[in-house]
Amino acid sequence: MNALNRFRTALLAACLSATGLTNVQADSAQSGEAGTGSDPERWNFRVTLDDREIGYHNFIRTRLDGVEQVDITAEFEVKVLFITAFRYRHDNTEIWRDSCLDSIQSETRTNGDLELVSGSRRDSGLRIATLAGEQEADGCVRTFAYWDRDLLTATELLNSQTGELTPVRIEALEPRVIRYRGSEIEAQPYRLTGADLKLEVFYADDRWVGLESTVEG
Repeated sequence: MNALNRFRTALLAACLSATGLTNVQADSAQSGEAGTGSDPERWNFRVTLDDREIGYHNFIRTRLDGVEQVDITAEFEVKVLFITAFRYRHDNTEIWRDSCLDSIQSETRTNGDLELVSGSRRDSGLRIATLAGEQEADGCVRTFAYWDRDLLTATELLNSQTGELTPVRIEALEPRVIRYRGSEIEAQPYRLTGADLKLEVFYADDRWVGLESTVEG
């Protein structure tokens, strides 16, 4: 049970992890030009646990007149001896304006347990409501928005599953060759660490191309 609890804790930050090494690899990506009426950008990731596929994590970003909408869906299942030991589903819609989160609506089910996050910007900050209560976050609030490299300048990120603000530390690592859309490419990884959080996010130029996380179990 501890291993599954750690699995869930890492997921709170919208990363994908489990006992051992978990890779998130892009199967396909469709990019549209930014601007009015642009086609959406898509990231469709396969999620593997110790080289065994357990689900997917998909992102769709639509940009229109300076406003961005990001729709996120993650679903995966871990089985042990043909018995489902862990099941997870996350649906999240975020609206961004001027590189800051303007609103968020998310629903997450972890082994049947429900979590809801609702947030909207007010003059004084972002008002965040969860099943546990409400809080207000000052200034420009950002989630774990891996698709935007501005993530790398953050010191605190909003957990889209719990509504909690998570302090993070970010450091650049040595470039690595990873598999992306059926080919091997050189990518620049960055390590994000914090409480119950340890992951690496990969970029090639400005493209987000992968995510990796390891937890104890």
